[in-house]
Amino acid sequence: MSHVFINYRTGNSDETAVLLRRELGRRFGDQQIFCAAVDLPAGQPFPAELRRALRRSEVLLVVIGPDWSTDPRLRERDDWVRQEIRLALGNGMAVLPVLVGRRTERLRAADLPRDIAVVAEHNSVVYDTHSDSDDIRRLGDALVDLDPELGGFDTQPAEGEVEGGVPPLTAGTSSIGGDVRNSSVMQTGNIHGNNGAIVNGPIKGQLHTGRGDVHVHGLPDGRREGRR
Repeated sequence: MSHVFINYRTGNSDETAVLLRRELGRRFGDQQIFCAAVDLPAGQPFPAELRRALRRSEVLLVVIGPDWSTDPRLRERDDWVRQEIRLALGNGMAVLPVLVGRRTERLRAADLPRDIAVVAEHNSVVYDTHSDSDDIRRLGDALVDLDPELGGFDTQPAEGEVEGGVPPLTAGTSSIGGDVRNSSVMQTGNIHGNNGAIVNGPIKGQLHTGRGDVHVHGLPDGRREGRR
């Protein structure tokens, strides 16, 4: 089962569709993302394969480049871009338009065939090559919101979150204060580097902070500094 089906127009947004397939596959796993340009088996009748992949998906990504809505192919009843959107809507799938580039405007219902005009009412996300990493992250977060089960395959926490709810100690952190058995703790620099950590106040037992120097001031037995 692939959770996300990528819908795209050849000659309009196919390169972006393949890029999104690759990046989203890295985050959620290749099996969770379907894009015909990458995943359609060779030698198989594509209409049946596309319908099968749609039925097994939860979210349809509609990749929309400039002039997408004015392409005359979209007015053809048997156009596969239009058919995939219509089938997704009929199956109750979530539909997420992805606007590619700064020139691509939000869809307007009046510009679309009547059977897919409702897509214009769906909130869209933007993918811009000038901010592609941030946009792909936001797109992935939006997919998890639409399909919570996809979050079970997520290898990248949403923006502003970290695994386990504990903020990482990273280089550039000026201080992290708090009580450790009635003692204050200050972290300076990256504890995984060579800067180490400084601990003020008495502590009980050993405090292991990783590699680097650990300086302890005010030990219970009167010693001023220890080195590990």
